[in-house]
Amino acid sequence: MHYKWGQESFKKADLIVILRPNQVFCDLRVITRFIKTRLGFEQANYKQSFKNLYVMIFEWNRGYNREAIHRIIELTNNFSDRRVILKHNKELETIIEERIIRMNE
Repeated sequence: MHYKWGQESFKKADLIVILRPNQVFCDLRVITRFIKTRLGFEQANYKQSFKNLYVMIFEWNRGYNREAIHRIIELTNNFSDRRVILKHNKELETIIEERIIRMNE
């Protein structure tokens, strides 16, 4: 998400990974984290409130899918040969293994 300051990093990166997960999955992760911290099972760096929950789901998550993701893709178009767009971070292991194999050929 922190793409605005990353242009120099994009230039230097061997691999640019953009996660584009399912919206429902993201919302469920936020809700699960909220419940766990409210019940004291996990620590949070800030006070968990229902207002924060609303902001995380309807402003941050929705904003990422509505606006930020398109800007990130646009900013990385010059580096599309090093860019991968994944739905789940578990796909990353396969991508890295394939790149290592290609480098060693």
